[in-house]
Amino acid sequence: MFKKIFIPSILAILVLTAMTIRPTDSTDWTKFKEHKGVEFYQKKVVKKTDENKQSYILFKYVNTTDREVNLRWRLNIWIGDQCRSCDLPQGSEYDMELHLDAGETLAGTLEDDDKKLKLRNKILNKDSFRGISKFKFENLE
Repeated sequence: MFKKIFIPSILAILVLTAMTIRPTDSTDWTKFKEHKGVEFYQKKVVKKTDENKQSYILFKYVNTTDREVNLRWRLNIWIGDQCRSCDLPQGSEYDMELHLDAGETLAGTLEDDDKKLKLRNKILNKDSFRGISKFKFENLE
């Protein structure tokens, strides 16, 4: 009697746990830039759905100073060797602004829709979709 209840219960818990461990982190935060005491990090994350396996790039900003910092930049993104945002007019969705209080950390998550926190990279299980080959934070001030 105990085995009839215990084994299916354990199996159900394992299945439910496996279903909740979506998105999987593929790397740790990697520092790629520092400006005015703010450290810039990136992290690649994979989110699995029933239909697709989607790759994202998340960003994290750490203000290491004891004062507030305001930053602005243009996020330029390349797919292959073609820049998708380089020739867009001033004020486009790729012109970023960031305010951080003293000592504040702001990290992107999969729930964010702001390009300064999360970029959709590519669909991993579709060969025809090319992802981001590089990005640059330009005119950082």
